[in-house]
Amino acid sequence: ASRIEYSPAIIYHYFSNKDEILGYIMRNGYQDLLSDLSTGMNTSDTPVSGLKTLTRNYIESALRRPGEFLAIQLNGTPEVLEFTSYLFENAAERKAALKMLAAAVRELNSPNVSDHEVEITAQYIAASTLGLVTRLILEKDIPAERKAEIIDHYSEAVVRMAKLSI
Repeated sequence: ASRIEYSPAIIYHYFSNKDEILGYIMRNGYQDLLSDLSTGMNTSDTPVSGLKTLTRNYIESALRRPGEFLAIQLNGTPEVLEFTSYLFENAAERKAALKMLAAAVRELNSPNVSDHEVEITAQYIAASTLGLVTRLILEKDIPAERKAEIIDHYSEAVVRMAKLSI
């Protein structure tokens, strides 16, 4: 409300409750995120650069919307968790962003690596990325150069995490 210079009461003229507002923000934010992620995947020429780009795009997309990101990702209500959870079995079949990440992990590995290993690897990469983004948002005094260094190093580490052996 303050960002668009409206009183909180007027917002409820358009939405019936807080959950409806969060649902709207989640749908729009998720579409923006998917757009950011797919752009990076389409412009990468190798699996390694694709995964690095996917990782950076996710982090940068989240950092452009810090308030929305934290409000949604750290919300444990059942309505919000329906959108944000991704640690359940076969989540990559239902979650587009996780599906992209799992595809990037798959490309880095031999066909002998099981789909289960690929998905669980994508899940822990997603969870660790959530942790990094949360810290980058909360620790406001990190200089831009240090943030860039951390993101670059993390992107390299994600590639190492994603390379599985059988």
